[in-house]
Amino acid sequence: MFKKILLGVLGVVVTGIFAFIFIFIQMRWVVKDHSKAEHQYLGNFYNLGIRESSGIVRGKKYDDIYWTHPDGSGLYGEQRNYLFAFYLYDFEEGKRRTRKVELEGASNLDWGDITMDYSGNIIIGDTGGNYLFRNIYVLYRFMERNPIFKTIPKSEIETIQFKFPYDEKYDIEALFYADSSIYLLTKNFGKTKMYRLEEGDIKTDRINVFDYIDEFKFLGNVWVAELADAVTGAAVSLDERTLAMLTYKGIWIFERDKPGENFFKERIFYIPLKWDVRETGKKYEAVDFEDDEHLIITTEQGDLYRVKLSEKKLVREQLPEEKEIIEGSQEEGKDSKGIRYKVWSAFMWVAFKFMDILFGD
Repeated sequence: MFKKILLGVLGVVVTGIFAFIFIFIQMRWVVKDHSKAEHQYLGNFYNLGIRESSGIVRGKKYDDIYWTHPDGSGLYGEQRNYLFAFYLYDFEEGKRRTRKVELEGASNLDWGDITMDYSGNIIIGDTGGNYLFRNIYVLYRFMERNPIFKTIPKSEIETIQFKFPYDEKYDIEALFYADSSIYLLTKNFGKTKMYRLEEGDIKTDRINVFDYIDEFKFLGNVWVAELADAVTGAAVSLDERTLAMLTYKGIWIFERDKPGENFFKERIFYIPLKWDVRETGKKYEAVDFEDDEHLIITTEQGDLYRVKLSEKKLVREQLPEEKEIIEGSQEEGKDSKGIRYKVWSAFMWVAFKFMDILFGD
Protein backbone atom coordinates (compact mmCIF):
# COMPACT_ATOMS: atom_id res chain seq x y z
CA MET A 1 0.00 0.00 0.00
CA PHE A 2 2.78 2.42 0.96
CA LYS A 3 4.57 1.67 -2.32
CA LYS A 4 1.41 2.45 -4.31
CA ILE A 5 0.95 5.75 -2.49
CA LEU A 6 4.60 6.65 -3.06
CA LEU A 7 4.33 5.81 -6.76
CA GLY A 8 1.15 7.87 -7.01
CA VAL A 9 2.78 10.88 -5.38
CA LEU A 10 5.84 10.47 -7.59
CA GLY A 11 3.61 10.33 -10.67
CA VAL A 12 1.89 13.58 -9.66
CA VAL A 13 5.25 15.28 -9.05
CA VAL A 14 6.69 14.14 -12.39
CA THR A 15 3.53 15.22 -14.21
CA GLY A 16 3.69 18.58 -12.48
CA ILE A 17 7.34 19.07 -13.46
CA PHE A 18 6.60 18.30 -17.10
CA ALA A 19 3.61 20.69 -16.96
CA PHE A 20 5.87 23.41 -15.53
CA ILE A 21 8.41 22.83 -18.29
CA PHE A 22 5.69 22.98 -20.94
CA ILE A 23 4.30 26.21 -19.52
CA PHE A 24 7.77 27.72 -19.24
CA ILE A 25 8.60 26.96 -22.87
CA GLN A 26 5.25 28.31 -24.07
CA MET A 27 5.55 31.53 -22.08
CA ARG A 28 9.14 32.14 -23.13
CA TRP A 29 8.10 31.73 -26.76
CA VAL A 30 5.47 34.44 -26.37
CA VAL A 31 7.87 36.73 -24.49
CA LYS A 32 10.47 36.31 -27.25
CA ASP A 33 7.88 37.07 -29.93
CA HIS A 34 6.70 40.23 -28.11
CA SER A 35 10.28 41.38 -27.54
CA LYS A 36 10.42 42.30 -31.24
CA ALA A 37 7.80 45.01 -30.75
CA GLU A 38 9.22 48.53 -31.15
CA HIS A 39 7.12 51.63 -30.55
CA GLN A 40 8.03 55.30 -30.26
CA TYR A 41 8.93 56.29 -26.71
CA LEU A 42 7.72 59.80 -25.85
CA GLY A 43 8.84 60.29 -22.27
CA ASN A 44 7.86 59.77 -18.64
CA PHE A 45 5.11 61.49 -16.69
CA TYR A 46 7.46 62.04 -13.76
CA ASN A 47 9.18 64.70 -15.85
CA LEU A 48 5.88 66.58 -15.94
CA GLY A 49 5.20 66.16 -12.22
CA ILE A 50 2.63 63.38 -12.68
CA ARG A 51 3.14 60.37 -10.43
CA GLU A 52 0.81 57.89 -12.06
CA SER A 53 -1.50 57.44 -15.07
CA SER A 54 -4.38 55.00 -14.75
CA GLY A 55 -6.44 56.43 -17.62
CA ILE A 56 -5.94 58.89 -20.46
CA VAL A 57 -8.22 60.84 -22.80
CA ARG A 58 -7.66 63.61 -25.33
CA GLY A 59 -9.65 66.78 -24.68
CA LYS A 60 -12.39 67.91 -27.06
CA LYS A 61 -12.81 71.53 -26.07
CA TYR A 62 -9.05 71.93 -25.80
CA ASP A 63 -7.78 69.20 -28.10
CA ASP A 64 -4.09 69.96 -27.52
CA ILE A 65 -4.64 68.85 -23.94
CA TYR A 66 -4.71 65.31 -22.60
CA TRP A 67 -6.26 64.39 -19.27
CA THR A 68 -5.00 61.63 -17.00
CA HIS A 69 -5.70 60.50 -13.45
CA PRO A 70 -4.05 58.41 -10.73
CA ASP A 71 -5.14 55.02 -9.44
CA GLY A 72 -7.17 54.66 -6.26
CA SER A 73 -6.15 55.88 -2.84
CA GLY A 74 -7.97 53.07 -1.07
CA LEU A 75 -9.95 53.43 2.10
CA TYR A 76 -7.42 55.14 4.33
CA GLY A 77 -4.75 56.56 2.03
CA GLU A 78 -4.26 60.03 0.60
CA GLN A 79 -7.41 61.23 -1.17
CA ARG A 80 -6.41 61.34 -4.85
CA ASN A 81 -9.57 62.90 -6.32
CA TYR A 82 -7.80 64.92 -8.98
CA LEU A 83 -6.90 65.00 -12.67
CA PHE A 84 -3.83 66.19 -14.51
CA ALA A 85 -3.93 68.14 -17.76
CA PHE A 86 -0.83 68.03 -19.93
CA TYR A 87 0.37 68.73 -23.48
CA LEU A 88 1.73 65.79 -25.44
CA TYR A 89 4.36 67.88 -27.20
CA ASP A 90 5.78 69.00 -23.83
CA PHE A 91 7.67 65.71 -23.80
CA GLU A 92 9.40 66.62 -27.04
CA GLU A 93 9.98 70.28 -26.18
CA GLY A 94 11.08 69.69 -22.59
CA LYS A 95 8.40 71.97 -21.15
CA ARG A 96 6.36 71.47 -18.00
CA ARG A 97 2.88 72.98 -18.12
CA THR A 98 1.02 70.34 -16.15
CA ARG A 99 -2.14 71.44 -14.36
CA LYS A 100 -3.69 69.63 -11.40
CA VAL A 101 -7.49 69.85 -11.16
CA GLU A 102 -9.38 68.62 -8.10
CA LEU A 103 -12.89 67.13 -8.22
CA GLU A 104 -14.64 68.65 -5.23
CA GLY A 105 -16.63 66.10 -3.24
CA ALA A 106 -15.57 63.12 -5.37
CA SER A 107 -13.85 60.11 -3.87
CA ASN A 108 -11.26 57.86 -5.48
CA LEU A 109 -11.56 54.36 -4.10
CA ASP A 110 -10.09 52.96 -7.31
CA TRP A 111 -10.43 55.06 -10.47
CA GLY A 112 -10.11 52.73 -13.44
CA ASP A 113 -10.37 54.76 -16.66
CA ILE A 114 -11.52 58.01 -18.25
CA THR A 115 -13.46 58.91 -21.41
CA MET A 116 -15.54 61.73 -22.92
CA ASP A 117 -19.10 61.92 -24.25
CA TYR A 118 -20.47 63.80 -27.26
CA SER A 119 -21.15 66.97 -25.28
CA GLY A 120 -17.56 67.33 -24.13
CA ASN A 121 -18.15 65.92 -20.66
CA ILE A 122 -15.35 63.99 -18.99
CA ILE A 123 -16.43 60.66 -17.47
CA ILE A 124 -14.28 58.98 -14.81
CA GLY A 125 -15.05 55.48 -13.57
CA ASP A 126 -14.52 54.65 -9.91
CA THR A 127 -14.76 51.04 -11.02
CA GLY A 128 -11.48 49.35 -10.11
CA GLY A 129 -11.39 46.08 -8.22
CA ASN A 130 -9.07 46.90 -5.34
CA TYR A 131 -12.08 46.36 -3.08
CA LEU A 132 -14.29 43.68 -4.56
CA PHE A 133 -16.56 43.63 -1.54
CA ARG A 134 -18.53 46.49 -3.10
CA ASN A 135 -21.24 45.87 -5.66
CA ILE A 136 -22.09 49.54 -6.25
CA TYR A 137 -19.79 51.44 -8.59
CA VAL A 138 -19.63 55.14 -9.46
CA LEU A 139 -19.13 57.26 -12.57
CA TYR A 140 -18.33 60.97 -12.27
CA ARG A 141 -19.33 63.18 -15.19
CA PHE A 142 -18.56 66.88 -15.60
CA MET A 143 -17.93 69.41 -18.37
CA GLU A 144 -14.33 69.74 -19.52
CA ARG A 145 -13.01 73.08 -18.27
CA ASN A 146 -9.94 75.12 -18.94
CA PRO A 147 -7.31 73.60 -16.64
CA ILE A 148 -6.34 77.04 -15.33
CA PHE A 149 -9.26 76.45 -12.95
CA LYS A 150 -7.89 74.25 -10.20
CA THR A 151 -11.21 72.86 -8.97
CA ILE A 152 -14.34 71.34 -10.50
CA PRO A 153 -17.13 72.43 -8.11
CA LYS A 154 -19.24 69.67 -6.58
CA SER A 155 -22.36 71.31 -8.04
CA GLU A 156 -21.02 70.67 -11.58
CA ILE A 157 -20.26 66.98 -11.07
CA GLU A 158 -22.91 64.41 -11.97
CA THR A 159 -22.67 61.23 -9.89
CA ILE A 160 -23.91 58.05 -11.59
CA GLN A 161 -24.16 54.99 -9.37
CA PHE A 162 -24.54 51.58 -10.96
CA LYS A 163 -24.24 47.85 -10.54
CA PHE A 164 -24.12 44.76 -12.76
CA PRO A 165 -26.86 42.16 -13.39
CA TYR A 166 -27.06 39.52 -10.67
CA ASP A 167 -24.94 41.83 -8.46
CA GLU A 168 -21.81 40.48 -10.10
CA LYS A 169 -18.55 42.07 -8.92
CA TYR A 170 -15.85 43.01 -11.41
CA ASP A 171 -12.61 44.89 -11.73
CA ILE A 172 -13.15 47.49 -14.47
CA GLU A 173 -10.18 49.36 -15.90
CA ALA A 174 -11.60 50.10 -19.35
CA LEU A 175 -14.50 52.30 -20.42
CA PHE A 176 -15.42 54.23 -23.55
CA TYR A 177 -18.33 56.23 -24.96
CA ALA A 178 -20.00 55.28 -28.25
CA ASP A 179 -23.50 54.77 -29.68
CA SER A 180 -24.81 57.36 -27.17
CA SER A 181 -23.85 54.90 -24.43
CA ILE A 182 -21.23 54.28 -21.77
CA TYR A 183 -19.43 50.97 -22.31
CA LEU A 184 -17.43 48.98 -19.75
CA LEU A 185 -15.01 46.07 -20.32
CA THR A 186 -14.33 43.72 -17.43
CA LYS A 187 -10.85 42.69 -16.32
CA ASN A 188 -11.05 38.90 -16.38
CA PHE A 189 -8.08 36.67 -17.11
CA GLY A 190 -8.13 35.38 -20.68
CA LYS A 191 -11.29 37.23 -21.69
CA THR A 192 -13.44 40.30 -21.17
CA LYS A 193 -17.16 41.00 -20.93
CA MET A 194 -18.79 44.06 -22.45
CA TYR A 195 -21.54 45.99 -20.63
CA ARG A 196 -23.46 49.08 -21.72
CA LEU A 197 -25.62 51.81 -20.23
CA GLU A 198 -27.51 53.90 -22.79
CA GLU A 199 -27.60 57.66 -22.34
CA GLY A 200 -31.39 57.79 -22.21
CA ASP A 201 -31.47 55.26 -19.36
CA ILE A 202 -29.03 57.08 -17.07
CA LYS A 203 -30.56 58.16 -13.76
CA THR A 204 -28.83 60.14 -11.01
CA ASP A 205 -31.49 59.55 -8.35
CA ARG A 206 -31.23 55.76 -8.31
CA ILE A 207 -28.82 52.90 -8.95
CA ASN A 208 -28.44 52.09 -12.64
CA VAL A 209 -27.92 48.56 -14.01
CA PHE A 210 -25.61 48.05 -16.99
CA ASP A 211 -26.78 45.68 -19.74
CA TYR A 212 -24.60 42.72 -20.65
CA ILE A 213 -23.69 42.79 -24.36
CA ASP A 214 -21.16 40.11 -25.20
CA GLU A 215 -17.95 38.31 -24.26
CA PHE A 216 -14.60 38.15 -26.05
CA LYS A 217 -12.04 35.43 -25.36
CA PHE A 218 -8.51 36.36 -26.35
CA LEU A 219 -7.47 34.74 -29.62
CA GLY A 220 -3.74 34.21 -29.12
CA ASN A 221 -2.06 30.98 -30.21
CA VAL A 222 -0.63 30.16 -26.76
CA TRP A 223 -3.46 29.56 -24.32
CA VAL A 224 -1.30 29.79 -21.18
CA ALA A 225 -0.24 33.31 -22.16
CA GLU A 226 -3.81 34.34 -22.95
CA LEU A 227 -5.02 33.16 -19.55
CA ALA A 228 -2.36 35.37 -17.95
CA ASP A 229 -3.60 38.42 -19.86
CA ALA A 230 -6.30 40.97 -18.94
CA VAL A 231 -7.81 44.25 -20.15
CA THR A 232 -6.38 47.48 -18.69
CA GLY A 233 -7.79 50.23 -20.92
CA ALA A 234 -9.94 51.07 -23.93
CA ALA A 235 -10.69 53.89 -26.36
CA VAL A 236 -12.84 54.41 -29.44
CA SER A 237 -12.06 56.44 -32.58
CA LEU A 238 -13.92 59.66 -33.41
CA ASP A 239 -16.00 57.93 -36.11
CA GLU A 240 -16.80 55.15 -33.60
CA ARG A 241 -15.81 52.44 -36.07
CA THR A 242 -12.60 51.36 -34.30
CA LEU A 243 -12.18 50.15 -30.72
CA ALA A 244 -8.70 49.84 -29.21
CA MET A 245 -8.52 47.49 -26.21
CA LEU A 246 -5.28 47.52 -24.22
CA THR A 247 -4.08 44.49 -22.24
CA TYR A 248 -0.96 43.49 -20.30
CA LYS A 249 0.82 42.43 -23.47
CA GLY A 250 -0.82 43.97 -26.51
CA ILE A 251 -3.62 45.94 -28.15
CA TRP A 252 -6.70 44.33 -29.69
CA ILE A 253 -8.23 46.40 -32.50
CA PHE A 254 -11.89 45.86 -33.42
CA GLU A 255 -13.13 47.44 -36.66
CA ARG A 256 -16.84 47.61 -37.45
CA ASP A 257 -18.59 48.85 -40.59
CA LYS A 258 -20.84 51.35 -38.85
CA PRO A 259 -21.84 52.59 -35.39
CA GLY A 260 -24.34 50.44 -33.53
CA GLU A 261 -22.74 47.11 -34.43
CA ASN A 262 -21.21 44.76 -31.88
CA PHE A 263 -17.44 45.30 -31.87
CA PHE A 264 -16.80 41.71 -30.80
CA LYS A 265 -18.47 40.35 -33.97
CA GLU A 266 -16.34 42.46 -36.30
CA ARG A 267 -12.86 42.25 -37.82
CA ILE A 268 -10.21 41.79 -35.15
CA PHE A 269 -6.56 42.83 -35.33
CA TYR A 270 -3.68 42.65 -32.87
CA ILE A 271 -0.62 44.79 -32.09
CA PRO A 272 1.94 43.14 -29.76
CA LEU A 273 3.75 45.16 -27.10
CA LYS A 274 6.95 44.38 -25.24
CA TRP A 275 5.93 42.02 -22.45
CA ASP A 276 7.51 39.67 -19.95
CA VAL A 277 5.48 37.94 -17.26
CA ARG A 278 8.48 38.25 -14.92
CA GLU A 279 8.24 42.05 -15.00
CA THR A 280 5.29 42.20 -12.61
CA GLY A 281 5.97 45.88 -11.87
CA LYS A 282 5.50 46.96 -15.49
CA LYS A 283 1.94 47.22 -16.73
CA TYR A 284 0.34 49.00 -19.66
CA GLU A 285 -2.40 51.11 -18.11
CA ALA A 286 -4.23 53.40 -20.52
CA VAL A 287 -4.87 54.09 -24.21
CA ASP A 288 -6.44 56.76 -26.40
CA PHE A 289 -6.44 57.76 -30.05
CA GLU A 290 -4.04 60.55 -30.96
CA ASP A 291 -5.48 60.68 -34.48
CA ASP A 292 -6.76 58.24 -37.12
CA GLU A 293 -3.34 56.62 -37.47
CA HIS A 294 -1.82 56.60 -33.98
CA LEU A 295 -2.57 55.52 -30.42
CA ILE A 296 -1.05 56.87 -27.22
CA ILE A 297 -0.51 54.33 -24.44
CA THR A 298 0.83 54.72 -20.90
CA THR A 299 2.32 52.40 -18.31
CA GLU A 300 1.84 52.29 -14.57
CA GLN A 301 5.40 53.58 -14.25
CA GLY A 302 4.54 56.72 -16.21
CA ASP A 303 6.04 55.89 -19.61
CA LEU A 304 4.25 57.10 -22.76
CA TYR A 305 4.44 55.47 -26.18
CA ARG A 306 3.05 56.26 -29.62
CA VAL A 307 1.78 53.19 -31.51
CA LYS A 308 1.05 53.12 -35.24
CA LEU A 309 -2.27 51.53 -36.15
CA SER A 310 -0.68 50.40 -39.40
CA GLU A 311 1.24 47.79 -37.36
CA LYS A 312 -1.92 45.81 -36.68
CA LYS A 313 -2.21 42.25 -38.00
CA LEU A 314 -5.51 40.60 -38.91
CA VAL A 315 -6.51 37.86 -36.46
CA ARG A 316 -10.12 37.17 -37.46
CA GLU A 317 -12.55 38.33 -40.11
CA GLN A 318 -15.99 39.55 -39.07
CA LEU A 319 -18.48 36.88 -38.14
CA PRO A 320 -21.34 36.12 -40.54
CA GLU A 321 -23.97 36.30 -37.81
CA GLU A 322 -26.09 39.30 -36.92
CA LYS A 323 -23.82 42.13 -35.78
CA GLU A 324 -26.37 44.63 -34.52
CA ILE A 325 -26.47 45.07 -30.76
CA ILE A 326 -29.79 43.82 -29.47
CA GLU A 327 -31.55 46.25 -27.16
CA GLY A 328 -31.68 45.28 -23.50
CA SER A 329 -29.54 43.01 -21.38
CA GLN A 330 -28.53 39.81 -23.09
CA GLU A 331 -28.64 36.45 -21.41
CA GLU A 332 -25.51 35.89 -19.42
CA GLY A 333 -25.45 33.04 -16.94
CA LYS A 334 -24.64 33.95 -13.38
CA ASP A 335 -21.23 32.45 -13.58
CA SER A 336 -17.76 33.31 -13.33
CA LYS A 337 -16.53 36.28 -11.45
CA GLY A 338 -13.41 35.09 -13.26
CA ILE A 339 -12.48 32.69 -10.45
CA ARG A 340 -11.19 29.85 -12.62
CA TYR A 341 -9.17 32.31 -14.67
CA LYS A 342 -7.58 33.72 -11.53
CA VAL A 343 -6.72 30.21 -10.36
CA TRP A 344 -5.18 29.39 -13.72
CA SER A 345 -3.25 32.64 -13.77
CA ALA A 346 -1.90 32.10 -10.27
CA PHE A 347 -0.87 28.55 -11.16
CA MET A 348 0.92 29.69 -14.31
CA TRP A 349 2.67 32.54 -12.52
CA VAL A 350 4.03 30.14 -9.87
CA ALA A 351 5.00 27.61 -12.53
CA PHE A 352 6.82 30.20 -14.58
CA LYS A 353 8.69 31.60 -11.58
CA PHE A 354 9.76 28.10 -10.56
CA MET A 355 11.01 27.19 -14.01
CA ASP A 356 12.72 30.53 -14.44
CA ILE A 357 14.70 29.91 -11.26
CA LEU A 358 15.78 26.52 -12.56
CA PHE A 359 16.47 27.34 -16.18
CA GLY A 360 16.35 31.13 -16.57
CA ASP A 361 19.25 33.41 -17.28
